[in-house]
Amino acid sequence: MTVFRMVGVVIVAVFAGAASHAAPAQAVNLFERLSVGAHVHFPDGRRVSAWRAFDRTGKPTSRSELHSTRSLCVFSDALQDQSSLGYGWRFEVSPVRDDGTRATVRVKWGRNRYHGTVVTEPMREAVISLMPGQSVPLDYLLPNSGNQSGCDAIGMMLDISIRALNR
Repeated sequence: MTVFRMVGVVIVAVFAGAASHAAPAQAVNLFERLSVGAHVHFPDGRRVSAWRAFDRTGKPTSRSELHSTRSLCVFSDALQDQSSLGYGWRFEVSPVRDDGTRATVRVKWGRNRYHGTVVTEPMREAVISLMPGQSVPLDYLLPNSGNQSGCDAIGMMLDISIRALNR
């Protein structure tokens, strides 16, 4: 055996031994990758989105809201300007289980604005299991047919998702 081959064999053996003694990969907290999003759709396939991400450390339930203006074309912060709100949801997300490959959450959601009017419909509830990169639609809103704002949005969807691990 030549010196080059012997060195190559020794290097491979050293790396193989190191790999077998390497520390186990740290588990990924999938709840930290969880978000609820609102996505406004347009006829040409475009989509504009806003998200609420959740940090699950020590929090049993996270509550939040997502809103758009009456035209659907602009997201709005409900804490700043109530008069401009057109459409929106309130939601609660509670972790149930995270086995490292799939996260299970209890999600409650309900519309709190529709066509500019405050609504108090009962919240819907589901237990949903997601793997990284998956999303599940929860609700879809259609804009007011009398919309004269010049915005051509055709609807807005609420979903829950877990970002893929490579992001």
